[in-house]
Amino acid sequence: MLSYFIVFLISCLCCRAGEYLMDKKKRNISFICFIIAVAIVSIMAGVRDYTIGTDISTYGHWLFLEARKKLGLYNFILHHREIDILYSCFVYIVAQFFKSEHWLYFYTGVWIYGFALAGIMQYKRYASVSWIWVCYLLLLYGDTLNAMRQCMAMSLGIWAFHFAIEKKYVKYVFAVVISCLFHITAVVFFGIWLIYEIIKQRNDFIVKSGIFIGLTFALLIYNKILVILIKWGLFNEKFERYLTTDISLTSINPILIRIPFLIIILMFYHFFLLGRKNIKEHEKNNIKLERIIGSFIILMIFFEIIIAEMRSVNVTLYRISLYFCIFRCIAMGRVVKVISNNNRLIVKTTILLLLGIIWVYQNVYQGNNDIYPFTSQILGIY
Repeated sequence: MLSYFIVFLISCLCCRAGEYLMDKKKRNISFICFIIAVAIVSIMAGVRDYTIGTDISTYGHWLFLEARKKLGLYNFILHHREIDILYSCFVYIVAQFFKSEHWLYFYTGVWIYGFALAGIMQYKRYASVSWIWVCYLLLLYGDTLNAMRQCMAMSLGIWAFHFAIEKKYVKYVFAVVISCLFHITAVVFFGIWLIYEIIKQRNDFIVKSGIFIGLTFALLIYNKILVILIKWGLFNEKFERYLTTDISLTSINPILIRIPFLIIILMFYHFFLLGRKNIKEHEKNNIKLERIIGSFIILMIFFEIIIAEMRSVNVTLYRISLYFCIFRCIAMGRVVKVISNNNRLIVKTTILLLLGIIWVYQNVYQGNNDIYPFTSQILGIY
């Protein structure tokens, strides 16, 4: 456990230094700090033993060994059609340059954490980048060591979402399509985009309530929708593993570990949406966008809670909630940025304690993702 926390601390301090230097307009030095922040967690992902992360044995290990046989990229993809095409390409390319499988996990980390931090930085105007990064590492790092394909798709989609905010829709669609070629579940980003556009057009309680009720209803008839999509050929047979036999949203754990974040937001709800007082006339358009993004983020957190509840009926389906977890991280960064100095230390301490408890509970007590204890023969950690 200490190994993770030391690496997280170094990475977060580098990220904070980068954020500070960026505010001081020292972009070149800040960029180096951000690179180090990404590199340190990528190195940890690369030097880990092959027992750290469940999906290494599921597809990572044997796919790399197959790629080392140098059958040719086309034949490699053809023989492994069950694996998403761009992930196969990624593994094949790495395997041609490096004999050690550790390089695959290092470069997987570079992709995941590089795009994730680049995406997080798009919110620097609305939230604290370094605090989003703290939340990201403590809430999602374990999943990145396990669900590698999905996290590669997810990080690219996180970065690409700024295109949707900036109305660069062609670029956003292209990036999401690329994400889907790493893991098809990235189609979720089209739904996230649709919800953002709806809120942008009409940001009121009725619309947001309608969206929330609509999603809840869709989950209740989820099986029927998926069966139709598979029958129509929009999704292939791989998606049959997401089918469930009984919808029963009774698990309390996913709610208990997410509700405290909502409580923190609600305590500072006014500042969360508006950001600051004494708004000048020429800033009103920016404040309107901040309010839209704030409302959107809160709705995404509600969605994460509902979708995470699906763990009780299908563990595989639970992974869809990961696409929404990043918005919980952004929300905490937003709270830290907008609250007054008098409350900031208390709130930061509360968030850190909450994140620490959740990390220990999920990774040590529950054994999520098989990442604890951390071992590395390369570093002599057994």
